[in-house]
Amino acid sequence: MKFESRNNKKMLLLSMVHGVIIGVAGVFLFFIALHFFDGQADKQVTNDKKTATKTTTTAKADDKAYTFYAQQYGVFSSEQSATEFLGTNPKLYTSAIVSFGGQYFVWSAVGTKEKEIKERVDKDSFVKKISFSGAKCESPALVEMPKVLSASKVSKFTFEGSKKKIDPPSNWTSNIEAVSKVSDDIQVIRLQLISHYTAQNKCLKIGF
Repeated sequence: MKFESRNNKKMLLLSMVHGVIIGVAGVFLFFIALHFFDGQADKQVTNDKKTATKTTTTAKADDKAYTFYAQQYGVFSSEQSATEFLGTNPKLYTSAIVSFGGQYFVWSAVGTKEKEIKERVDKDSFVKKISFSGAKCESPALVEMPKVLSASKVSKFTFEGSKKKIDPPSNWTSNIEAVSKVSDDIQVIRLQLISHYTAQNKCLKIGF
């Protein structure tokens, strides 16, 4: 009986020690976990701040962007697919392919107001709000192009109103004349100019 009593006391003591060890270890792990997640949270906050700063910087870089509205018929992963789509749709003979972001968009008109494009939309198309910016271009004419194309008349698609005299982009006048022979619709002319000059000048940026 004494032997069992001693064993019982010994087992009780070991259990107490074991419990203390587990308790200490648990507290230790808790503080480690708390420190780790706090560190992760601080890191996330820092990343969020960096992202916000980057977004703000991007926004400042695009402060020359103008808002337009396009009548969109489709988007394709290759120029060939977009061209084939146009070829099989006779009613889209004044439409154009605009490429950006690795995709090819088929548009039929570009306006400055959503309402005027909504009036053109049919069952196969819809309105696409876009931004157009020349802020990253070195050429003053390309920087001003979105502003010029926001004019309400084709006759005002000129660079003469700038404070400094700016020479228009290459073949600007002749391109307007060529498109005007096919259509006198300002929304079609605007579209064709955007399509042509964005293809020739990667610094012109289109976004959503």
